[in-house]
Amino acid sequence: MKKNHVVWSVIIGLPLFIAVAPLIPSLVDHRMVAVLLVAAVFVPLFAIVRSWFDAGLSLVLAVYFFISWRLFPHTNDTTLLVRTAAIGSFVLLNVVLWI
Repeated sequence: MKKNHVVWSVIIGLPLFIAVAPLIPSLVDHRMVAVLLVAAVFVPLFAIVRSWFDAGLSLVLAVYFFISWRLFPHTNDTTLLVRTAAIGSFVLLNVVLWI
């Protein structure tokens, strides 16, 4: 698979997943599992096209969401996703600004 095809499938596939996910009841009930599965799918997808930085970043994000999911099991999935994404974006923004 060419790198260009993977980029376009991510550009088209991710918004499509975001649009379709609320219509599937099992994804609505288990939002955190759905996010972990999407992040886990990106790791081998990027490894196939030898985009190692993207694969590593996807793996780090998947592990980060999994750890937060396991540390706070009694938190609502929506609240946990928003808080985890906010803290993760803050950390990644600081890393980018340090560079």
